[in-house]
Amino acid sequence: MPQISCPHCRQPYEIPPEQWPQYQGRRITCTRCNQPFDVAGAVAPPTAPPVPPQAYPGAAPAGPTASLAGYGQYGPPGMVRPKQGMSGGMIALLVCGIALVLIVVGGGIVAAIVLPRFTARSNEAKVASAKADLSIFQGALELYEQDNGRYPTTEEGLKALRVRPADGQSWHGPYLAKDAGNDPWGNPYLYSCPGTHNPNGFDVFSTGPDGHEGGGDDIGNW
Repeated sequence: MPQISCPHCRQPYEIPPEQWPQYQGRRITCTRCNQPFDVAGAVAPPTAPPVPPQAYPGAAPAGPTASLAGYGQYGPPGMVRPKQGMSGGMIALLVCGIALVLIVVGGGIVAAIVLPRFTARSNEAKVASAKADLSIFQGALELYEQDNGRYPTTEEGLKALRVRPADGQSWHGPYLAKDAGNDPWGNPYLYSCPGTHNPNGFDVFSTGPDGHEGGGDDIGNW
């Protein structure tokens, strides 16, 4: 009967002749020293003495020649394949995942700190822009009043600063370089004469961030 031995501890094994072809080139685990070895390279010389048991602390003593009948790829039936460490690709993927989490968390923290400040400054800039527009409208309305002896009516609105009214014989406009247009929040500038806040003159104003007249954030000439 063909015989091989573990190259580590010299434990001999017998292989039934009918099973010899299926074990050639296979890798098994020794039941004595728990070391894996290749069957093809494990044929022991006839005179090779077995390694004494004390060479492997805790190893089972050398027993009679064992049989490989029923062996699996990694040892006797029921033996669990040894655990393997993570490959380089798995480690790189894990590192990338941790880095991505850190980037997302860090970005969220930065956004939580910076975004409110940015929003506040953006709103401040819009308020300043609306005030600058209103100042230009006021100057143009004063010029209109000097030429026509009155301010535009509520119905005529700010359009009268660009287009001559029906009774505007003394109109020497246009008093604005372009139409009044919308405020920084996309809503039209409003005008009334006489005004609610200025009953002897006019009100010209923006409805502010909320877009509603009288919402508490109106920006006007009062």
